[in-house]
Amino acid sequence: MNYLEPRIKEGVLLAAPGRGGDTLNGPMADQVRTFRTLDFSTMVQPALVVAGDQDDSRHFTDMGPAWHQDPYHLAPGTKTLFTVFGAGHLLGGIQGYDAAESAQLSDENPAHVAAIARLTAAYLRARFGRGDSAWQQAQSELTTGPDAVGRVESK
Repeated sequence: MNYLEPRIKEGVLLAAPGRGGDTLNGPMADQVRTFRTLDFSTMVQPALVVAGDQDDSRHFTDMGPAWHQDPYHLAPGTKTLFTVFGAGHLLGGIQGYDAAESAQLSDENPAHVAAIARLTAAYLRARFGRGDSAWQQAQSELTTGPDAVGRVESK
């Protein structure tokens, strides 16, 4: 199945699933069939990928938190990865549309949610040419020093 949408010029992926195929070996892997064919080789649009370093989706794969970084590592073109320290799948409390997440997945952390909101807004401002320093400032304040919320890397 092809999920290419030509109107999308920039992307933000929050706790996205990783690649499909043989990496899906957990007990729930067959329940979400669309995950089986996930392939990032055609995701050429620039994107910010946000992943928690504690997001271990063992019910789908044994790859650990790195699985959620696949859109950054495997997609061609300009990509940025924001790895949130100590964050699980909900990235501190971000629910998906129509989600019924269990309490077991809760990693509530309002500071993580605020940092992700700030960095995401700054990223989009920069990518859409607002011409201000919000992106550089957000990166500097959120990723340096002893209180760093995460790290940013780009390719």
